[in-house]
Amino acid sequence: MNTRASITSFLACLVCFLAFAGATHAAVLKFDPTSTTTAVDGTFDVDVVVDAGTDQVSGTDAYIKFDPAIVEATTVTKGSFFPSVNNTIDTSQVYVNGVVTDSTDFKTGSGVLATITFKVKSTTPG
Repeated sequence: MNTRASITSFLACLVCFLAFAGATHAAVLKFDPTSTTTAVDGTFDVDVVVDAGTDQVSGTDAYIKFDPAIVEATTVTKGSFFPSVNNTIDTSQVYVNGVVTDSTDFKTGSGVLATITFKVKSTTPG
């Protein structure tokens, strides 16, 4: 399997769940880029983008799962959409949480929750 197909498959298999504080809204998470070509031992960045549209949101949780035989998450950089962003990197998952700092504040529109840097370990699944 070539590197582009592996990375595309990897990105297609990412699983994320939204859990918004307060009322439920129709906001979604997206990945940018949705595919990339990277050689073994190379790195690539994926933005986790929150798109709330006109809905008001006060926070989100994202669980991004991946095949640890193919990639390794190395860093998570805070985005600009939420003022407070926390993360945890595990062997096969990245958890990112973004929230407003004032409980009376809400966010609308779209923006980057976080940027995750991955290192390519292999082009074949484990």
